[in-house]
Amino acid sequence: MHIPSGLMDVSINCIRAYNNNEILIATDGAGVYKMNTDTYESIPYIVADYNRYNSMNGNTINDIYIDSEQRIWMANYPIGITVRNNRYADYQWIKHSIGNKQSLINDQVNAIIEDHDGDLWFATNNGISLYYSKTKQWHSFLSSFDTASHSKTISSSHCAKWSPASSGPEDIVPASTRSTRNYCPQSSLLRLYSVI
Repeated sequence: MHIPSGLMDVSINCIRAYNNNEILIATDGAGVYKMNTDTYESIPYIVADYNRYNSMNGNTINDIYIDSEQRIWMANYPIGITVRNNRYADYQWIKHSIGNKQSLINDQVNAIIEDHDGDLWFATNNGISLYYSKTKQWHSFLSSFDTASHSKTISSSHCAKWSPASSGPEDIVPASTRSTRNYCPQSSLLRLYSVI
C-alpha cells in the first residue's frame, strides 16, 4: 500500500504520540507533519510562515515535546525553541539572550525532555539548559560559559540526569550530591535521559 505523504525525500528527526490516533513527525526541513495512525495519511501540520508576524519561524525540527496542556515545544534548529499552543494563534519563541543567565544557553537545541518534577531539560550545542517549571527560572551547565568548576545546584530530588553522547564519558548530575562527575553508560544511543 502506498499513501502519498510528501515525506519521501525528507529526513525524519523524531516521532511523538499526539493523541489516540495521531503522531507528530519532526523533519529536517519540512516542519512538522501529523499522521493518522489508522489510515497512515500524513499532512503538513506546522510549517514556517515567514509572511506572518509571530508565527512558525523554521522547518528544521530536531525534537518535539508535548506537555500536559497539549502545547507543542519544538527544537527549531538553529533558532531555539518554538512553542505552539493550539488555543492561541501566536507562537512563543524561547531563545538565548547574550549575557542573560535566565535564558536558553544556546539556540541550537537537539533534544527536549521533562523530568519527574515537571522541569524541562534542553540539550544544546553548548551544554544543557534546565527550565524549572514552578519557579520559571533557568539554569545552564556543561557549557563553554561555565567557570572552572562544574559544581551546580539541581533542585530535583531522588533522580540523576545525564547527557550520554555518541562517544566517551559524560558528566552526570546526581540531585543528591549536586555536583558533576564522569559517567560512561553502556548504551551510547541516548542523547539526553532522565533516571528516576
